[in-house]
Amino acid sequence: LGVALGLTMPAVAGPTTPTPEPTCADRWVGHKFTTVGKGQSPTNNPKIAMSITGNIVDPASLKPNAHRITVCAGTEVTVSIVDISGDSPTITAGGSLTCKGLLCTVTPVVTEKFKVVSSDGKDTDRMTLLPKL
Repeated sequence: LGVALGLTMPAVAGPTTPTPEPTCADRWVGHKFTTVGKGQSPTNNPKIAMSITGNIVDPASLKPNAHRITVCAGTEVTVSIVDISGDSPTITAGGSLTCKGLLCTVTPVVTEKFKVVSSDGKDTDRMTLLPKL
């Protein structure tokens, strides 16, 4: 009466761990973007240029006059400032942005805003760093 059934058990892999989503910092590692900011006139706007280095979100989508830059929250961002009208632009930083000479650094966790006025006073750029998780 014995009936042999050809049943087999499927192979079972060990426990699986879902692959975690990459963090903002993983997706946008170390980019550099240079902007002349939003300007008052075509003649004066290029007087100040800022090179922003850090975990910049989607840098390829930014235009040369970008003034709102999305960065990964909690990662260091540096801003190097060049003023072709002279060597002493006025930098007004708020929040946790700190500047030594023409180099500023911040690790944004909230929106950071700063203003740079060219040494001849004819170009004013207001920049905003927007942190993203």
